[in-house]
Amino acid sequence: MVGIVVALAGEARVLAPGIGPERIHPLAENVRAIVCGAGPQRARDAARRLAASGVHALASFGTAGALASELGSGAWLLPQRILTEDGRFFSAAHDWRARLMQLLRRAADPRPLLSVSAPLFTREAKAEAARRTGACAVDMESAAIAAVAAECGLPFLCLRAVVDRADQTLPRAAIEGVDMYGRARCLALAAALLSRPGELPALWRLGRGFARARRALALALERVGRDLAFPAPGEPAAAPRATTP
Repeated sequence: MVGIVVALAGEARVLAPGIGPERIHPLAENVRAIVCGAGPQRARDAARRLAASGVHALASFGTAGALASELGSGAWLLPQRILTEDGRFFSAAHDWRARLMQLLRRAADPRPLLSVSAPLFTREAKAEAARRTGACAVDMESAAIAAVAAECGLPFLCLRAVVDRADQTLPRAAIEGVDMYGRARCLALAAALLSRPGELPALWRLGRGFARARRALALALERVGRDLAFPAPGEPAAAPRATTP
């Protein structure tokens, strides 16, 4: 049984239509998923709920922002390591991850992914994070999920797709105009754009990038299945451990 943590409703619809927030959804005989909302604390709470429900592995699924200049929207990420802001890292289950890499025809980027507590809005902030950590991409939830997996002795995996490129500055309206699950708040979005109309092109580019990332995630699921090709009973899939470089 695999437990999948997804931050945003739009990401969750790739797994199955009609997944609502905060409930544990059985997607198949061996898959459960929960839409937690953006941010590490919500991801941590959701991962603990899945672990308490009896899953045998935890996975982080969804989108991320690029830190490496060569990554475009829709690029697959299958990181070997999840980095934290305080210098620790968690390793993905080796054999589980290797199986996905094979099924994805080795098209996913294996480099580290950085998890942060707040979005990196500017290209300068992204460049600094890349220089400081060596990560190729950034999200807000994966380290929290990996930490729970380590606490509970469960295998961990992260499969994500890139939304925004490293050279894109994110519009503030993208945060102000949505709720914690990424659903549009029409009045707030309109107010944000009225106060900063120059953000409209950037918001449009971000929307296109999110659409590409969703298509990439859907294609990944076609290749690996909704259980993310979790090893059968008896096959190795070691739990992650927090490590300080």
